[in-house]
Amino acid sequence: FPRDSGHRKLSACHYSRTLANGETLERPWLIYWISKDVTFCFCCHLFGESERKSDLAKDGVKDWKTMSSVLSAHKRSNEHIECFNFTELTDTTGAGTTDVLIMKRGELGIDIMDMSVWLKI
Repeated sequence: FPRDSGHRKLSACHYSRTLANGETLERPWLIYWISKDVTFCFCCHLFGESERKSDLAKDGVKDWKTMSSVLSAHKRSNEHIECFNFTELTDTTGAGTTDVLIMKRGELGIDIMDMSVWLKI
């Protein structure tokens, strides 16, 4: 990962979290957007409601100094819990691929972001 003006960069350790008991939990929702040098939450970016989206869900975050606390706070946010549970539910029930998820969200009248953004990633 490239370094910023403060000589900081995203660390691979941000893709997982180690609990006090030593157990490691992956963050499969954390995505690095190479062209913008930012990280964002995939499930919130794709399925979150636009008026509720945090920076990690909208444009991504590049504050490497406070990334651990940003990720921790985001994981506990209602927005993230709802979006992550939606993606987990569909995985568990075998509802289909992301394309199917997008169509289902559209059928429910939930605003979906412009998919042209994904073509740039």
